[in-house]
This record gives sequence, C-alpha cells and structure tokens, in this order.
Amino acid sequence: MAIALRQSLVVGPTTTNSLQSPASTSWPQGNPLATSLLVAHVGLTAAQQTITVADNVNGSWNQDVYLNTASLLTGAIFSFTGPSNSSTTVTATIGASASTRMIIEEWTYDNNWVGSGAGASLDQTQSKVNTGGSSTPNTNATGTTAQNIELAVEMVIESSTHTIAAAGSWNLDITDSTPRLGSAYQLLSSTGTVSGSFTLGASAAWICCVATYKTGTAATTYTLSAQTTASSQSTTPPSVVYIL
Repeated sequence: MAIALRQSLVVGPTTTNSLQSPASTSWPQGNPLATSLLVAHVGLTAAQQTITVADNVNGSWNQDVYLNTASLLTGAIFSFTGPSNSSTTVTATIGASASTRMIIEEWTYDNNWVGSGAGASLDQTQSKVNTGGSSTPNTNATGTTAQNIELAVEMVIESSTHTIAAAGSWNLDITDSTPRLGSAYQLLSSTGTVSGSFTLGASAAWICCVATYKTGTAATTYTLSAQTTASSQSTTPPSVVYIL
C-alpha cells in the first residue's frame, strides 16, 4: 500500500482579502476522490493576518498549523479528509487585503485516511520563524508520530523571491512562480519525529510549517502454520499468509 500525490495546484498570488481556486473540474486530475486527504498551504507577505480556508461543498477546513511574524509574514496549513467527489472550489479568506498564495494538494492512500472531516487525519505539527534572515528554513522536531505509515508535509513562505528547494529527506512538490511559497513532503514508514527543512537561493526572512497525517489501519500479516506430530506420515502443509 502506498501514499500518493494525486494532484497539486498553485493559486494566486492575489492582493485582495480572498483567494479562490478554479473549480476542481479544471484541476489537473479533476474532482477530488471521496477517499482523499486535501491539504492547503497558505502564505502571506503580510503580518498577523487571520486566515480561514473553506470550500463550496465540504465547508470549513481545519487550520492545522499557523504562525506569523510581528511585521512581515504569515503561514498556515489546512486540511480536510474525505471530501465530496464533486466540483469543488477552495477559498482562502484573509483578515485584510494582502499578497496571498495557496498550494492545494490531494493525497490518496490505498487503505484510506483516519477519520473524515476537517483535520480528522492530523497527527503532529511544528513551525518556526526567522525574521533576521537565513537561507535554511527549518523547524524543530514534531512530537513522535502515532503510527508507522503517515504523510508529512511542509511549507515555507519567504520574504524575497529566491529559489526554493527541499532539503534532507524531503521531496519538493511545487512552488509558486515568484517563488515565495513552496511545499514538500515525506512518506513515513516508521514512528518518529519530523523536522522541516528547505534551502533558499539566498538569505531571506521566512516561516516554515510542518504537519503529519495518519493513514487508515495498515495491512497486518498473519502466518498460520499447520501443527505436526512425531507419528505424522504426511508432509506438513505450507504456511498460509493472510493480509487483512
């Protein structure tokens, strides 16, 4: 069983207080699947702004991570598990007009995700800000993940327009065209902690956020072996393996 990124798209930038995606009928893979996890990364080059995310079908998404600076940036990650398989428009609403960007990702897993609804699959989070400037956005470690198979995502919003690359074990998904906002991911296979990590083309102020999400119960393997006796005259049947 495998976690897979079904599609992702960049929305914005806009300088108003509302940023809306196109209808999902025009997304790269069309409408989201009812068994998917939807994640939105939102970044503002403005400080201390409230952010909400909702769509026209499922309603409000959960704000999984949020961090802002006193004068420069705001970043957040939102999620919704088990969306309706229908035409969906996602809207980020900001407390005041600001330069805003959003990355929307749809993630699938063969055995589905834990729960259904806003933030239902969320496990661990972490975030960090650097207003002095550096070229290595990062976070401290999250808490220990609840289970082996989880998805970890990270985002960075920077004050400048330097190149954005994933660092360490992270895989870059996408950046906006500027770029100021970028997202990356890890597919986890064992419990542990996760730390965010990007590399910028040059020093800038930044906010980095991380979240992990729980998959449905993973496959469990049971092995049943036939018993043998000293007087047995038949060959022991082979073990039978059941995947539940």
